[in-house]
Amino acid sequence: MKRQNQKRSRGVIFTVSGWQRLEAQKQIWEHRHKSGKKCTLEDLSEITGLSYNTVLKIQERRQGVDKRSLVKFSLSFDVELSPQDYASPNSCAQSDNQHSGKKVNWDQPIELSTCYGRNRELALLEEWLVKDRCRLVTVQGIGGIGKTTLCVKLVDQVQRKFDRIIWRSLNDKLSLKELLIELLRVISGQSLSNNSPKSNINSYIRQLVKHLRSHKHLIVLDGLETIMLHGKLCGSYCPECQEYSYFIKYLGETLHQSCLLLVTREKPKEVKLVEGKSVPVRSLNLAELPKQAAQEILSALDLLGNETEQTRLIEKFCGHPLALKMVGKQIHRTCDRQIAQFLEQEIIVQELQEHWRQHLARLSIIERKVLFTLANCEKSPCFSSLKQKLPASVSATQVIDSLESLLGRSLIVNQSAAFCIYPQLLMYINL
Repeated sequence: MKRQNQKRSRGVIFTVSGWQRLEAQKQIWEHRHKSGKKCTLEDLSEITGLSYNTVLKIQERRQGVDKRSLVKFSLSFDVELSPQDYASPNSCAQSDNQHSGKKVNWDQPIELSTCYGRNRELALLEEWLVKDRCRLVTVQGIGGIGKTTLCVKLVDQVQRKFDRIIWRSLNDKLSLKELLIELLRVISGQSLSNNSPKSNINSYIRQLVKHLRSHKHLIVLDGLETIMLHGKLCGSYCPECQEYSYFIKYLGETLHQSCLLLVTREKPKEVKLVEGKSVPVRSLNLAELPKQAAQEILSALDLLGNETEQTRLIEKFCGHPLALKMVGKQIHRTCDRQIAQFLEQEIIVQELQEHWRQHLARLSIIERKVLFTLANCEKSPCFSSLKQKLPASVSATQVIDSLESLLGRSLIVNQSAAFCIYPQLLMYINL
């Protein structure tokens, strides 16, 4: 009877907690020795003295390697392994599966609806969150452009890359203290008292950051503009929510391995101060849909019309998802699903009028003057030309601040030093 050769056992990988602990320490090492730049596989091979293939297996956490390699990899970043930091691939997979359904904590049920034509944006956001390990990401855009739908889809795609994901809507103007208590409750599993003698904002933030360093969490705050003031420049917080400015800036600048994702119509001022391609703070301004994606919406609405009529409707409403859906319902109600009939009659969609009215209601007095002056220009003016058209009482500084604010609200665009209004809004103003 021949003796069978036994294969050498190479059977351990990092557990989720072990890998998160190592990643946190590695991130500190990268901050000190590489100015925060992420190590490549070649860098890790050189630093640890392990082969490229072994480093790849360790990083992917799918194939087991010998424990000695994990120890060597960990010690390179001053991490001493404990028994809880590694296990066999099978046991890790079972553990991951048991907890996969509990990873996302929603404050309210949100349906995963169809996300039309946003594959490029999804890929970019996933790259920022996973590959570039951004600490602060903002998805902004005019109301109804599809920010929340995009981010719900993003959460669905990246949930396996994070230890936990927490989604909170700010529609009820949740104070920062209430938010922090809620986040800590979900993350730690412990209830905190809002009236505790030690319950101050800074204490809660320090506790939260400690968790964000030891584990990889994604915190999504949807509707950030709801805690900002009407009648003031973009990014001005309500008095009871002023602490959010410090909180957002702090999470963007402080070293940790998690991410705060902001979904908003108004870009926070503190994001503009620290964002950039070479730093882990990024912003995505969501634009209108491409023609093909807009046609898919019209098809889903079961409207009747040839390609020319569909194109006219899409161009009229600028590929705006919510506008197309509102218009589609109007065509069903009053035009027997016929796109051509709607285009001929120039029917006013009341729901859409109310949508844009709400946008204008948030503007300051000077912003409204600037916006309506732009609306009356035959062609997009540069700054000096716009300043001449405004009353002399409006200073150059006020014009600059208003233009910055309107850009932050995605109500205007800057094209080659000339400013023009978002076309859908211009249509509403000119009615």
